[in-house]
Amino acid sequence: MGRIYQAAEMVVVWLGKSTPLYTLGISDIQHLVDNKIEFDPVRDTSHEKKKGESSISVPGLSQAAVEKMCRSALLIVLNQWFRRIWVIQEFCWAKDVVFVLDRMELSTETVLKAFEIVEKLLHVQDFRGGTIIPVQFLQVLPVYFPQIQNATLRAREYFQHDGLWSLRQWLLVCRGRLSSNPRDLIFGGLSLINPQQLQINSDLLSNSEPESVGPEPGTRLPKIQPSNNPARTIHNLNYDGTSASTPGARQSLIPNGLWARLEARYTVDIAEVLVNTASCLISNTGMKELLSLAQRPEARHIWSEYFIKSSGDQIDLDEIPSWVPAPGSWKTTLKQPLAFRPEKFFEAGFGFKGNPSISPDGTSLLVDAIEYDSIEQFIKTPDPIHRLDYNAIKALLNTITTFSAKNPTPAFLESLSRVLFLPSGPSVSQDRGKQEASTWFCHSLSYAVLNNILIRHRQIHWRAYKLKHDPTGTYKPFKEPASIVAPLEQIQKIYPASPWPDWSNARAFDLAIRTSLARHFPNPDAFPAPGAAPDAQSTTTVQVLPGQSVPLGPLPNGEKCALGPDFCAADQQTYTRLSALADAERAWSAIFVTAQGRVGLGPTWLLRGDVVMVIGGAPVPFAFRALEKSREERLRGLEVDIEDNEMRYEEEAGNVRNVEGKWVPTPVDVVSRRRGKGKLGKLDDEWVRLRRGYNRALTKGVKKGGWVLQGEVFVEGIMEKQGVGGRLVKRVVVV
Repeated sequence: MGRIYQAAEMVVVWLGKSTPLYTLGISDIQHLVDNKIEFDPVRDTSHEKKKGESSISVPGLSQAAVEKMCRSALLIVLNQWFRRIWVIQEFCWAKDVVFVLDRMELSTETVLKAFEIVEKLLHVQDFRGGTIIPVQFLQVLPVYFPQIQNATLRAREYFQHDGLWSLRQWLLVCRGRLSSNPRDLIFGGLSLINPQQLQINSDLLSNSEPESVGPEPGTRLPKIQPSNNPARTIHNLNYDGTSASTPGARQSLIPNGLWARLEARYTVDIAEVLVNTASCLISNTGMKELLSLAQRPEARHIWSEYFIKSSGDQIDLDEIPSWVPAPGSWKTTLKQPLAFRPEKFFEAGFGFKGNPSISPDGTSLLVDAIEYDSIEQFIKTPDPIHRLDYNAIKALLNTITTFSAKNPTPAFLESLSRVLFLPSGPSVSQDRGKQEASTWFCHSLSYAVLNNILIRHRQIHWRAYKLKHDPTGTYKPFKEPASIVAPLEQIQKIYPASPWPDWSNARAFDLAIRTSLARHFPNPDAFPAPGAAPDAQSTTTVQVLPGQSVPLGPLPNGEKCALGPDFCAADQQTYTRLSALADAERAWSAIFVTAQGRVGLGPTWLLRGDVVMVIGGAPVPFAFRALEKSREERLRGLEVDIEDNEMRYEEEAGNVRNVEGKWVPTPVDVVSRRRGKGKLGKLDDEWVRLRRGYNRALTKGVKKGGWVLQGEVFVEGIMEKQGVGGRLVKRVVVV
């Protein structure tokens, strides 16, 4: 296909039909391109129609013109053509490309301008809540724009000057792409890859198979018994061709062995294609790139859902090893992998060689690794720290207090602050950046406590007012604010050298509460003075007197109280920047603490007990789960899926029976019955697939000591090769 596109004089891209309204907006976009006018939207509150609804404006353009351009730009950006896998070769190799929307010809510059407009709109404050941009689009924004703009529209010039990609670059580019055949996710870019990087070293095949352990003697039958419905009976659970007498038998994933080079072979199974793709990566870069491209969630159907929908092939999800690349995945690659971030250079496993090899059947990867640590607990931050609600900030404070008491490491709090956004940028790894990170964390923690105290006192006041006018006393009382102040004070005693703000103490909190509440009360004597309590230095002392309260109205949890300028950060610009970085990392990661007291960041699907390993030749550490534990999780998940399927089946079957029981069915009933039977057929197919997977997972043998890859992790202190020196290197089996 690459040669065909290279020989084409022109490629005409049909983007579909349009309406006069969109046509006018596209004309305005072309006007911006022709006259080199910048599109710089700003939030415009003068056009607000309802509370909470904001619009945008652009200097020099009318509001109507701006809205037309926004909608026309979205019409171009959300076009399915840009997500098709073969588009990349087509666009990069063709001598000339013309976009046609209805009867209008669009230049590449106009299309790029449309992407630029949408990208800038998404960065306008409070614009994401508007009605112009769909929520589904916002969810894939982090990967969508880099993929379409950089990997497609802006890559053309690179290839026109004889540039070529590496295999790793192609696998990153094909994330989220659409194709009718899942093999196209590999084969669709072969002409764009340097031919030297497509060679495969056949010596990677190991001479011996890792030892397998069969099911334990006396293994019980599946918990989910076959249904009595004949239509739902499974006659051959081992649909891969093995007999019931050999439940652990399995066929090779690479019946043709390793290929000499990676090439388009559409007659082989997708698993063989992926294993050879992994072998190609190992042959060229060792373990430097493979595992970072392979991470995906433990629920493999989340990744392989795309394969099932896009191909008629029967794909066995259990037969796809965790260490092969996961091309086309939206779910696991919304962030750039740690190993490939241009501003970072990690070398955790560069101190020793990985010596990787692949088992003869292609199911296992054998590597040299160091089992460094295990995950002990997680630190949950559902929102940015400075915006945590009462329960979340209390849980975070108690977690820090409990762990600090068990592991009194002086650098624990500093490590926690740096891990929140260290993978985002290089500046935090420097001495100045480390100080900024600690200052940011201490300020955010203190600010969250103070903010929740203010909210609690206003809620307590509102409760007092409700009790006065509601004798039934149905209004639930609130917990004392001291329950979050005491843990903060304890943390400050454990880490006195940390850069806590001057106002982060009980008396300053009392003054802030008194000042805030006094704005809403005509009688400030309703509140005792900040120092009235005997222990005013250790806990908050303000108490609202029910007899002298006045109505303020309910204040929802999480609402931000108006705090004075004394509680702002010393360097507000730096604080805002670091808050944005921390929020970006939190969107995809889970913060955890290892058994040795190290703080780390990893995928959200990690579990307690997962092991952090350093792989020889890999720049970052990875989290693995024991195969036995992974199989237990798989069985539990399949049991839930089967039970859910049977409930939906019974519900739909009941609806069909009700329709069939009518004496004189209406035309609507006839259509409903036909659709219902179609749904029952699909549920039958799904049930059979789930039952086969359940029985296979229950009875098949497992690799002795096998590990399932979960994904990259960032662990403070071991990202450099010096951090793992002197530890035992052992041979591990990744399945």
